[in-house]
Amino acid sequence: MKLDLHVHSAASADGIMEISEIVSLAKARGLDGVAICDHDVFYSGDTYGGYVIRGCEYSTEYGHLLALGIDSDVKADSFGALVEGIRRAGGIAVLAHPYEHLKYKDKVEEIAHLLDGVEVYNSRAERKNKDATEMALDYALRHDLPIYGGSDAHTPAEVGNAFTVTDDIKAGGNTVHGRPAPALATAKSQRVKLKKNGGSYIKWTAFAAKCLLQDIFTGKDKEYVTYSKDR
Repeated sequence: MKLDLHVHSAASADGIMEISEIVSLAKARGLDGVAICDHDVFYSGDTYGGYVIRGCEYSTEYGHLLALGIDSDVKADSFGALVEGIRRAGGIAVLAHPYEHLKYKDKVEEIAHLLDGVEVYNSRAERKNKDATEMALDYALRHDLPIYGGSDAHTPAEVGNAFTVTDDIKAGGNTVHGRPAPALATAKSQRVKLKKNGGSYIKWTAFAAKCLLQDIFTGKDKEYVTYSKDR
């Protein structure tokens, strides 16, 4: 199965897509399923005959944690309790883009023994840290953790930019495939967040210009790269 295991809907503050649109896009791009992982919002809606995997992206002191395959929301007052709650809800706990933000670089070493897997490829992570994927893969190898990949899509163009190939989601991917999202996609989702929550459009304009330059100089359309535990 080819599964994009990290997609955001309009339920996220920076998301714009309805679930029906996500499903249509994913099917058109040859995916066998998608996980809806909105920011701190559990997806409890239609699974479209099992095509949609219910999930959530929880904010923690160690960065973001994907809860994949849960059947209810999870509330906890510590990271360990959150992981246990995810498992009780029928899901798995996967550390999301651990090296997109280097401030978590040392902290994530403390929690490796608690995890069910790590998102080694995230289509947005390399915009902030060009070594994010290699660092995440190294983390998975050092701690013998199952590997996962997801697009972290917030906009239609991003759905399917990364996916996990697996026969069993709980076992992780045989391989993970991904390509970087256009930097401008991040700017578009941040503009959505401004519309919903308010903020400075002056700062956003500067950020959008920076993203546009990144796309001009690095190219927007890239080939998929394959990752495995054999590298």
